[in-house]
This record gives sequence, structure tokens and C-alpha cells, in this order.
Amino acid sequence: MGNNFYETNLGALKERYPQLYEKIVAHQDTLSTEMIDSRSGMPTLRVHGKFFHSAYDPMHEAGYLLEDLNLKQYEGIVLVGMGLGYHLKKIWMDPYFQGKMLIVEKNITVFKQALAASDLSTIIRDGLVLFVVEEDEQEAARIIEVCGFFRINITKVGVIIHPPSMQMFMEYYLVICKKIRSLLGFMRSSLGSLKQFQDFWVNNAMEDTVDIVASPGIRDLGEMGKGTPAIIVSAGPSLDRDIETIRQAKGKIFIFAVGTAYRVLLKNGIKPDVVVVVDAHEVILKQFKDIDPSGTYLFSANFVRKEIIDAFMPDVFFYFPSTIPYDVLLPDSQRAKGRAYAGGSVAHSALDIAVQLGFNPVILVGQDLSYASSGQTYASGSVYDGKTIQYQDERDFHTQGLVWMRGNYEDKVIGSQVFYIFVSSFEQYIRRHPEVTYINATSGGAYIEGTTLMPLAEVLSHYADKGDPAACRETMKKVQAGFVPNWEGFHEILEKVLNHFNQIVNDLESSCEKAKHFKMLLKEGHQLPKELQTIPTELIELGKRLDENSLTALLQYGKGYFKFLIMNMELRSAQNVRQMQEVFCNSVEEVYEGFLETATFIRDKITDMLNRSDIWKKTENIR
Repeated sequence: MGNNFYETNLGALKERYPQLYEKIVAHQDTLSTEMIDSRSGMPTLRVHGKFFHSAYDPMHEAGYLLEDLNLKQYEGIVLVGMGLGYHLKKIWMDPYFQGKMLIVEKNITVFKQALAASDLSTIIRDGLVLFVVEEDEQEAARIIEVCGFFRINITKVGVIIHPPSMQMFMEYYLVICKKIRSLLGFMRSSLGSLKQFQDFWVNNAMEDTVDIVASPGIRDLGEMGKGTPAIIVSAGPSLDRDIETIRQAKGKIFIFAVGTAYRVLLKNGIKPDVVVVVDAHEVILKQFKDIDPSGTYLFSANFVRKEIIDAFMPDVFFYFPSTIPYDVLLPDSQRAKGRAYAGGSVAHSALDIAVQLGFNPVILVGQDLSYASSGQTYASGSVYDGKTIQYQDERDFHTQGLVWMRGNYEDKVIGSQVFYIFVSSFEQYIRRHPEVTYINATSGGAYIEGTTLMPLAEVLSHYADKGDPAACRETMKKVQAGFVPNWEGFHEILEKVLNHFNQIVNDLESSCEKAKHFKMLLKEGHQLPKELQTIPTELIELGKRLDENSLTALLQYGKGYFKFLIMNMELRSAQNVRQMQEVFCNSVEEVYEGFLETATFIRDKITDMLNRSDIWKKTENIR
């Protein structure tokens, strides 16, 4: 370990990954490894007597591993298992690959041998290359999630598994592969959600702002359920079998319902204590059509349709999904409404809220995350009643995006790629909050690791005498009665944001005119001016403001941002400078116009709120 390669690579690690450097220096090797020269003269590695690379020519062997991989098509590459890094170097040196790399290595001893085998210092210092060297698979999965490699606009990612590493550390790398698959699916799903919901998010968030200021948040409830059980009811097909048992739980155990299950419960004469809603789409209105909301509190995300909020007012508590920035429109004294985990479905948010409020155990019912053997997709009486899935053969099965998943009471159940992501999100949340007991009382469905399977009737026999829903409802009632909105602070915030958005609108109007000019020149075949070079710089600056400025970040939930992401994806696919220029000229006008539309909408909505006398007459302090 004393050769120049090792010391040089350690120096690079100390600069870029100081914590990893300290871990490596302090590490005591326990794995039996031996580095020897291959016949080609390049080092090869034996781990517990097994070769990790060819004994003849390791670099040539790495070529075989990559020979069917068209690196040109990928925006990112994940290496699962590093070994001595021959495939890493081959990819990094390939002129056709211009993307990011993520290298995941379980064993520190193997990584140290890689540092001693060759000069990796330039790769270690490369800002497009990320190393995760961690022996605990759950901690490695957590680092992978937060390291920033997986982003909403990076969807073309290749995964390369180093076979000897996988064979020797199978359990570890299966966890890593599952996490990667889940993150890729979630990012692709998020891009689709942005396209579908971008108009609804901005419109609903601005429409709801006054109600949010006027109402308490889930954080105001403290730990109202501390030490008592709660049931979260979802609308999976198995709910039909558990309705009567849920009726017995009413008044004994606090009941949360997600939006799709609310109508089912009401039709069966069961009023849940709380209904949790996060969806922004207008289709959600069907879940609340012709219902009597009295007796149930609404826990609402900040961009739910206002018609639903109006139906429940004043019995509404708000929260912000974990990544939504619209709390910047609230006065500082009331910004902490509370945040909830956004794992892809409203049930994830409901689970997090229940945990934050101190409920323990948390009991899942109707959380199938799979389809019934009959093809039924939702419980009877939900707005999706009658919807089924059917497939003719294995090819049709996969064409529809269906997958086999481990079942709670069956070897396997039919799910979807989205359900797979949801299960992974539940499992991830449970691992992060091990202090809570999670009981899956769903009568069927997909297995969620970390939960205890228990029939609902048995749950009631164990926990019915430990709940106190009446006390929780009394807490909600008192918090509602004691809440005092800060209208003066709200007025000050609105004036500040209005000034900011007046400037944004002016900047974007100027940018739109410039973009139109460039597009016209391209269309008419003129030589593109040197001014075109300023657009990438402007867009980079715009991207930084979107990420760093809390007010400008509001534009991330409108039309321009989706087009901005798509344009960046197309730019990464461009083959040369001329193609990049064409992408810019053809797309940048739409990008700026989309941002301008959102910025103008927000500005006008703020102006309307500042002109609303019904708000400001509530306080004498507003001039």
C-alpha cells in the first residue's frame, strides 16, 4: 500500500471526499485480498482466493463487459461493484461518453486495492464522477438517494454490474440494484407528473394561499396521538373484505382515510376522523362529489383543488409536500405548517403525518399495491370502481407495465412498475423511522418489508382499548379555535414577492424577444450571430436561480420548467455545436414563454390578493 499510486489517489480523495478519506485511513482490513500481476503485466485481484479480474488481461476483459453498451446514448452510468476499476477507466476515457458516473463499492479493502493498482486521481477529482464506498447497504442506499446523481431530467441511465462483485456480495448489491431501479422509476414518474400537473400545481397553490394563511397546519397538532394506534385506510381491492371490521374500529382507533378510500368508507356508513388529500388534478373532485364532509377533518396539501378545501372549511389542516417551495408566500411566524413525505402516493404522506403526530403502531388497511386475481384494481364504491386489468399472454403482461411482486399471503401478486416504486418508498420510509411499529392489516396485496402482517380483526383485539380518537378530535378542535392568522405579516410578504416577480416578468419579456430573434434567424437560414453564445450562460444562471432563490423556485412548478428540462435533455443528445445551436434556437423561446406565463400568473394572483378588501379588513394594522 505504500506505492505512489496509493498516495496520489489518497491525496485526491482527501480533497474531494474528506470523510471517505478518513474512513479509509482508519479502516482495518478484514477481507482476504491479494493483488498480483496478470500475464499482460497489469494488476489483477484475488478476493478469498477468487479472481475479481482476468488473470491474463484485465483491461481486455473490461472491454467484453462493455462491448454491447452504446455509451453515446447514456446521460449517466452506474457501476455496481468497482473491483480494480478497469471498466471505470474504460468508460471514463471513452470520447463518446459525456455523462455522469456513479460508482458503488461495498468493500473498503477492495477499494483500497484499486487505489494502489493504478492512478485514479484525475477520475476522483472529476466533478461528473461520484463514488459511494459504504459497507452497510442501507446507508449506501441512503447516500445514493441524496447524492444528486438521480435527477428528474436524467432518464437515460445505464447500469453495469461487475459480476465477481455481485457474486461475492450478492445480498448487498441486490439492495443497491433495487434502490437504483426505484430511483430511476421515481424520477421518470416525476417527469411525467410534472408534465401532467404543472398547470394544476401553480394554479391551485396560488388559489389556496389565503386559506392556508387562515388555517393551522399539521405541525400545530404536536404529538396528539402519542402512544396510541392509528389506521390508514387506502382503496385497494382488498378493502371490500375489511369494511365491516373497520366499522368496528370506529371510535376505538383513530382512522385516517386517503382520498380514494373516503367515498368507500362513507358509502358504508363509516366517517373517518381525517381524510388526507395531496392530488392536484381536477379528477379528484369526483372523490368528493355529493358527499357530506361533516365529522371528518381534512389534512390538505397546499395545492389541492379549492372546491374541496371550501367544502371542509374551517375543519382543515394544511401541510406542504417535502419538496414544494410555496411556503415562501407565508409570513415567517406561520410558515411551519408542517411537511410530509412525498413518496409517490397520498398513502405515503398519510403514513408520515401519522408518525409525526406520534401514533404508534400505524396500521395499513387496503394498501394492496397490487391487483386482485380477478383483475380488480380498486375497492368497490371508489371513483375507479369497475376498472380492471386484463392481459392475454406474457408479452401483453409486460407491454402493460405489469410485474410480479412478492405477496403478503401469496407467493406472488400482480403489480405494476408504479406499485413497485411505491413499495420501495414505503420500505425506505420504514427503515428511516424504526422507532414506530408498522402493521400491515391488508387482506392480500404486496409485501412491504419492515411491516408486521396481522389480520385486522386481530389488530382490533390487541389495540382497540389503547386508542383514544375522542381526545385527538378534541385536540384538533382546540387548535382550530385557538389559531390566529398573521394577516399583517402576510401583507408584507406579498408586497416583497410582488416586487420580485415584477422584475422577473420584465427580465423574461426581454429574454423572449431575444429568443424570437434567434429563432427567426435560424428559420430564414441566416448565419447565427455570436450573441447566441450568451443564451447558454443566461440559461445556466436561470437554472441556478431556480435552485437557489426561494422565490424564483416557484417557477419550477409551471410550464417553463418542464420545457426547460426537456430542452436540456435534447442538448445532451446533440451531436455537435451546430445541433446544440439549433436546439437552443428552436426551444428557448418556448422555455422563456413558459416561465413568463407562470411568472405573470403568480404576479397577477398576488396583485389580486393585495387588492382583496375582504382579507385586509380583518386587521386594522394594514394601511
